[in-house]
Amino acid sequence: MPDVRGCHLPDDLLYDVDNHIWVCETGDGKIKLGMTTIATAMAGQLVAFTPKKVGRKVRPGKSCATVESGNG
Repeated sequence: MPDVRGCHLPDDLLYDVDNHIWVCETGDGKIKLGMTTIATAMAGQLVAFTPKKVGRKVRPGKSCATVESGNG
């Protein structure tokens, strides 16, 4: 697993660096996604997470959720 300036980059994750997210295929047609270490550090405390409705298709490059942080 590569380590860049203290950030671990697991080999099984795909990264969207511009949007500070990672994606992992779960193998059952679903995915997991999360914020990178840098994004979570910049955001501070998360106060809300609102995903799109289950089953809704999301086109590449479009938003699939809204995340609110206390770090304005």
